[in-house]
Amino acid sequence: MAALVKRWRLRAGYTQAEAASTLGMGLRHYQRLESGARPMMGQTVSKIAEVFELHTDEARALHAWAGQPAPPRRAPVDQGVPEDLLQWLDGLPCGAFFEAPDFGVLAYNARAAHHWPWVRRQGANIMIDLLLDGPGRRQCAEWETRWAPLLLAQLRQATITQKSAALRKIVDRVCQDPRVKEMWHATAELRSHAYGTTRPMIMPGWEPRPAWVTVTAWLPMHRPDLRLVTGVAASPSVEPDLPEGFEGGGYARTQPR
Repeated sequence: MAALVKRWRLRAGYTQAEAASTLGMGLRHYQRLESGARPMMGQTVSKIAEVFELHTDEARALHAWAGQPAPPRRAPVDQGVPEDLLQWLDGLPCGAFFEAPDFGVLAYNARAAHHWPWVRRQGANIMIDLLLDGPGRRQCAEWETRWAPLLLAQLRQATITQKSAALRKIVDRVCQDPRVKEMWHATAELRSHAYGTTRPMIMPGWEPRPAWVTVTAWLPMHRPDLRLVTGVAASPSVEPDLPEGFEGGGYARTQPR
């Protein structure tokens, strides 16, 4: 790792003296850090990663070598879904969609469009569509016990950790519903996501009984700003065939651009 630190410095175009000056330390101090003779403290590791413009994976490796907690992966500014992920989304054999940190639906595949028609709504948002009265919420069987508490736990977690004005607005909006407001103030659970939770849902082709669906969230390693949410029919449920017109990748997979 000491050899890599030297290569990163050279890649960034610094001599040891220039690196030391930019980092605000003496030359001898920096030389001992680069050689591994002196341990790096957390703030120093972060400054070196910033000055040498390290890639996220490089910065995490440097922190690990220094015995420091890994920094969070930086999310890109662009929230668009890359074309390769869109193509992969189209090929999934279950309903799936990508959502943004504010729970807005960014892209969905053909099965999601069929099973959960509300994802096609312009500006669809998981929290708004499943917590407020409408087509999405009406699909959530046993909504008050199996859906709302988990959704509110996710929303609370995101609001606290992201400190986002957009998420606060979503909280204000969903709490306009008296039932949601009551649950929001009566519960205290936090969830990053309800991984692998199986819940009942009313879907086209299953009526009148609900289908049991296992909902899982995934993060692409280098796009942690994108959450992939999948809904897989839980045994002994048997997924009905898609109607004509829903076969093939790319069907209404994204909102209008």
